[in-house]
Amino acid sequence: MKHMQLKLSIVALLILGTTELQAQTMYVRQSNGAETTHTLNDIQKMTFLNGNLIIQNNNNSTNQFAINGLRHLVFTNLSTNIDYPTNQLFTYPNPVTDVLYIDLSNEKGKGILNILTLEGKILQTQRIIGNNLITISLSNYPKGMYLCQYLNSTTIKTVKIVKQ
Repeated sequence: MKHMQLKLSIVALLILGTTELQAQTMYVRQSNGAETTHTLNDIQKMTFLNGNLIIQNNNNSTNQFAINGLRHLVFTNLSTNIDYPTNQLFTYPNPVTDVLYIDLSNEKGKGILNILTLEGKILQTQRIIGNNLITISLSNYPKGMYLCQYLNSTTIKTVKIVKQ
């Protein structure tokens, strides 16, 4: 499921790139923390083959990444008519059936992760130390909409979650 969402995100961004979206740089972050930067003007072709993302550059060099080893792809220097929030919390999959992944790789120090009802009632709290990928089981919660909230000494980030 994660791989399909990643493929759909890339395809959507590439399609938008030919219409209204203009991104100058793509960052590929792997689960081990390694990050690779690609200038979009230098990319000739991106393909998905046998569980891998293959990026072929205009100079015929290639980079290959195992899809299950990718944390996320980020496109920067976007210019669209859409305003994106600067303090976004990255969660997947959404909608979720059992396990929710929360990417806190850009957060430093101590924080608190909460799952709340839409009315603000805290259902689950987890203390976080450092930056990492957090997993939370939502299998015991009924279907519906919830909030996932991350707080630390300088920021509050909240995203709506749909439980199926």
